[in-house]
Amino acid sequence: MASMVLKSLSVLLGIFFIFVGIMKLTSQVSKDLHKDLRKEYVKYAKVFPFADLLDIKVPSKWYRRAVGTLEIICGLAMAFVPS
Repeated sequence: MASMVLKSLSVLLGIFFIFVGIMKLTSQVSKDLHKDLRKEYVKYAKVFPFADLLDIKVPSKWYRRAVGTLEIICGLAMAFVPS
């Protein structure tokens, strides 16, 4: 019983990550939310954790796309490989 619950939670969480990742990459789901995410990632890119250490400035577009892509990849892994 517990195994079934954990697998279903993994699948549902994976689907959620896929949904959120798609919202970060495209405006197909919600144009207003995508616009807000773009504005927020301008702020997030300024406080990128490795910016000072590596002495680089990450463009907010790349940062948002990288995070969205990783969310989709990890969401697919969680949804289709729940064990």
